[in-house]
Amino acid sequence: MASIAKQVWQKIKEDIVIRRAIEKKIISTKNLAMHLIKVKKVPVSIDAVVSAIRRYKEDSPLEKKFEQARKILRKSNDIKMTSNIAQVVLRKNKHTQKRLVKAFELVDYDKGELLIIMQGERSLKLMVNEKNLKDLTKLFPPSSLLSKTKGLALINIHMSEKAQKIPGVGAIITQELTLNDISMWEMMSSNPDLLLFLEQKDLAKTYEIIYPLCQ
Repeated sequence: MASIAKQVWQKIKEDIVIRRAIEKKIISTKNLAMHLIKVKKVPVSIDAVVSAIRRYKEDSPLEKKFEQARKILRKSNDIKMTSNIAQVVLRKNKHTQKRLVKAFELVDYDKGELLIIMQGERSLKLMVNEKNLKDLTKLFPPSSLLSKTKGLALINIHMSEKAQKIPGVGAIITQELTLNDISMWEMMSSNPDLLLFLEQKDLAKTYEIIYPLCQ
């Protein structure tokens, strides 16, 4: 019986939706048992699964974490939007590295211009204002340029410095965007700022979603 319970509990722990539904007490134990048997392939009787579900205890309640994340998100100080952003993906090698230094000369931070560099295993990704895209790509040979994309936008959420230590802040945002069919190109942080890159066509809708979360 203990083995069956462990199987059931493991399946529950693997599914955040089920865990949150159990915490909120908004799910039928019998229906959940049938779901675990049918979808999660728990090979035991429904009575055994029901018994295991009733004995399940959440070691680290998720709803408390999400509520804490919502509270810290509501303490955000400001939200800024920037449109007409481009993404450039370059091969990662010594030649690209040497030319990359010159990219900073194209950007005027005092005017609010943007240059963000992300390093992957095989490539470098640059986010830059479209006005600087042409000059930027001239710095690198065509063989180093893997792709370039225009028509992106940035939402910069200036959060409380405590937000970095609170789990779930990013999850709150990505959950809301997912529910509204909005895809993010990138999500990164530079404490206390949280940066969301998305398609420019989704900028207004995303702002309407994010703004209430930060008030």
